[in-house]
Amino acid sequence: IARDYHTIYALRDQHLAAAGMVDQQIVLGRQLMWEFARHLVIEKILVHPLYVKYAGEEMGGKLVEFDGRKHAAMRDDLIRIMELHVEPCDTQLEDMLEKVLGHLHRHNGSEEASDVPILEKMMSPQEAQETAQALDMSKGFFQLEKYVHLFNL
Repeated sequence: IARDYHTIYALRDQHLAAAGMVDQQIVLGRQLMWEFARHLVIEKILVHPLYVKYAGEEMGGKLVEFDGRKHAAMRDDLIRIMELHVEPCDTQLEDMLEKVLGHLHRHNGSEEASDVPILEKMMSPQEAQETAQALDMSKGFFQLEKYVHLFNL
């Protein structure tokens, strides 16, 4: 999960550094939004069930509900970004990207500080390794090239 966050932040930094290079910003913007969307989906598919499995219905359910609300807000922000019809260097787009990445930063801070450590303590080392491998394998399952046309950038 942390690797996904680092990838997203690195893409954001590259996108900002590409100011004035419209073609590069388009490519990086699409990749950034794709990695973000993929992360939200995969976390819901792979990680949320583990919260319930290992933390129990009550605590795990609360973690899933809390995480799900944050993911829904970020998903809605991504949809708004995709519906924008602006140039890649438009300040409105940059502002919205920063807003959604700000939400992600706050979200991953709490996730890395509490949710993931709680889950990891309840899992065996082998289960934690298998989960990490499944998350990594998801990157090959959802490939950007097949869906790039969905982004308006």
